[in-house]
Amino acid sequence: MFLLPVNSALNPVLYTLTTKLFKQHLAKIVYSCRTPAHASNDTSGITLNSILHHRSSKKALVATYCEVRDAIKGLAFQTTSIEIAISLFEIELALFEIAVAIFEIAVAIFEIAVAIFEIAVTLFEIAVEISEIAVALSEIAVALSEIAVALSEIAVTLFEIEIALFEIAVTLFEIAVTSFEIAVTSFKTTISLFEIAIALLGQRCTII
Repeated sequence: MFLLPVNSALNPVLYTLTTKLFKQHLAKIVYSCRTPAHASNDTSGITLNSILHHRSSKKALVATYCEVRDAIKGLAFQTTSIEIAISLFEIELALFEIAVAIFEIAVAIFEIAVAIFEIAVTLFEIAVEISEIAVALSEIAVALSEIAVALSEIAVTLFEIEIALFEIAVTLFEIAVTSFEIAVTSFKTTISLFEIAIALLGQRCTII
């Protein structure tokens, strides 16, 4: 992906260097550079045709020079394009490295989020267990409160039984006191009867 801009920039340069027209211009330049040397060596056979040919060769040389200059300018432009493409490639590479760093940071954040989620799940499970324990303790407390209510009712019943037994004991005490009084009265009556019997016995003995 990153080599496509460089390839796109190099294609025009390679195409320009391999065209037939560029090779012809280059051959003309080489031939034109060699022609004046041969002309300086051979000055005896100068004719009008040779002068016209020499002028036409100069015009061709100038035209070729202009074309080569334009080609060089094109090559300079292509070189600038290559430099721009390389700069863009470096920028894309830097952006790719930044993207990789951001991706690594995102992965680290995701791992931290997963760890936090696992901790939250663990805490939720602990909270559920604690709530279950609290429910069990509340049920135990309700059962204990019911037992306490039942025991309090039993205590009240026992207290009422104690009160009834106390009342029975008081009644029995009163009956005992009455029986004691009856026994005392009976004892007094018995003594009186015994005295009367003794008196009657004494009178009988006196009569005899």
